[in-house]
Amino acid sequence: MSWSGNDYFAALNGRVASSLEGAPPTICADLIRDHSRGMARMAPSGSWFCMPTSAAQVAALEYLGPDEDGRRQFHYIVWDMAAPSG
Repeated sequence: MSWSGNDYFAALNGRVASSLEGAPPTICADLIRDHSRGMARMAPSGSWFCMPTSAAQVAALEYLGPDEDGRRQFHYIVWDMAAPSG
């Protein structure tokens, strides 16, 4: 992902999808296939985003919100599961 420090980030491969249902790998794969776009907004805290990795695997990123110093925190998961092709 590419992030310039504001509320938005871009997927380097041009495909990211927001997940309101959490981020199990099968939901992420479906979202990447059917509802992906090039950019997403990191808000609110607890938001999940699904995207393919550069190795064509399914990944999910959770935005945890800012820490005490205002730095944004993330949690991510990469599954050994092929991402749907674009």
